[in-house]
Amino acid sequence: MPKIAIYKAFTFFVYMYDVLYERPHLHIRKGYDTSIAKIWLDDFTFSETGRFTDKELNLVQKLVIKNQRKLIKSFEELQNNQRPKTYNLKLE
Repeated sequence: MPKIAIYKAFTFFVYMYDVLYERPHLHIRKGYDTSIAKIWLDDFTFSETGRFTDKELNLVQKLVIKNQRKLIKSFEELQNNQRPKTYNLKLE
């Protein structure tokens, strides 16, 4: 479960099995909550929203849009059996 990025209490990660069989996406966990959201990196839609509020989902979506290239690069590194860098995401 490689960690791809962090932003405050949000952790963005990937399940290795998914890297082999699904298009680029990330799972997001908030703090120690076990509820997880899942966002596709190509169209920025959620396939799972967990217990995230609409405000939190909007924030996650903005972060992914702003940092899409880095996040896709990390996903592709995993597909190529490389260790990805963990990014500290920013909105600026």
